[in-house]
Amino acid sequence: MPEISHLFIFDRDADYVTPLLTQLTYEGALDDHFGINAGVVEFPGEVVGQDTPRKVPLNSKDTIYDNIRNKHFASVSSYLITKAKEVNAKKEQAQNMTASQMKDFVANELRTLQTCHATLALHLRACESITKSVKQDFETQLTTEHGLVTGASNAGQVRKFLKNCLARMQPLTDNLRLFCLYSLTQDGLSQKDYKELASQVLAAHGHKHLITLNNLRQLNLLSATESSTSSTGVNRDSSSTNIQGRLAQVTSLLPKKGQGWRAAAKRLRLIPDPDKAIDLHNPSEPSYVFNGAYTPVMAKVVSEALSVRGAFTQTLLDSLKVLPGTTTSQAPAPGSPVGPHVALVVMMGGITYTEVAALRLLAVTSGTRIIVASTSTINGDQLISGVVHK
Repeated sequence: MPEISHLFIFDRDADYVTPLLTQLTYEGALDDHFGINAGVVEFPGEVVGQDTPRKVPLNSKDTIYDNIRNKHFASVSSYLITKAKEVNAKKEQAQNMTASQMKDFVANELRTLQTCHATLALHLRACESITKSVKQDFETQLTTEHGLVTGASNAGQVRKFLKNCLARMQPLTDNLRLFCLYSLTQDGLSQKDYKELASQVLAAHGHKHLITLNNLRQLNLLSATESSTSSTGVNRDSSSTNIQGRLAQVTSLLPKKGQGWRAAAKRLRLIPDPDKAIDLHNPSEPSYVFNGAYTPVMAKVVSEALSVRGAFTQTLLDSLKVLPGTTTSQAPAPGSPVGPHVALVVMMGGITYTEVAALRLLAVTSGTRIIVASTSTINGDQLISGVVHK
């Protein structure tokens, strides 16, 4: 086995935006809607064509799944339908075979075609189930999310959409994901906006989630900037009954610290050129995983590093300084032999299937073997659920 030529170790807090965004690859969509545990997904009866749920392993032994796992969800159904037509065409050809040809067909191809047909039907039903389960305002959700990372969304429209989600009693994790994404991409919210939205979260989901909001702030998934025109003092007489007052008390005790995400996005060029078309069916850029709106940090850093020989460029090192935590870089001595590129990419704190898909595309486009390792897989619901007060 060739030696590792590049080693990348990331911590999850370098990029919380990626897991908060809705996953749009097929594998990511399966994880978001059904959950993938240790490479196994439990499909409901309607997907597996029976009365009870069934656990199905997801791996490269399933050639159909291996071909669609990294595809953008928008291109999966058409691919499956095309493959299904090919299978049906082969079955129709069998009707005109001679006895000898039929014998060979049964011995060599029939079982493979039957397995392929069953697998295609399974993934088509999974696509249908995901499509049916998405919220009516799914397109608005995506537009809002992608507008937040690109800067195209109007802050007032975002607040209005989030308030509508809270009023409709959308799941707590969904609402908090959007709330956190809004805060992160704005490098923190004003005290006024934070208190208003936090109050609505508590009204919709219960006052016990004041602790949840506290937890999110401790992780800097939520943050409120200092206001120069308002005091953090609270009237003691009303603090026990006034939600705004209690929020102000918590706010005054926690660090007011933005993530500096906007600066990181600019320095690392995480937002692709909006005028550059992204082919979602045959992608060449890792940003396809988010409709071309955003490139995950780890995919961007690995891409930049693999594009040069030897040490990181000073420009890249300077750009990494805007990310949370410290950055360490070590390069081989000048004149060291250069072998095949084999990169080991490690994510501490959980990696998303979206990031894995982006790295797999990068492996193809860069001609580099990329080995991905992580402490776990993670999605937005799991990230938020881990800090929700029970």
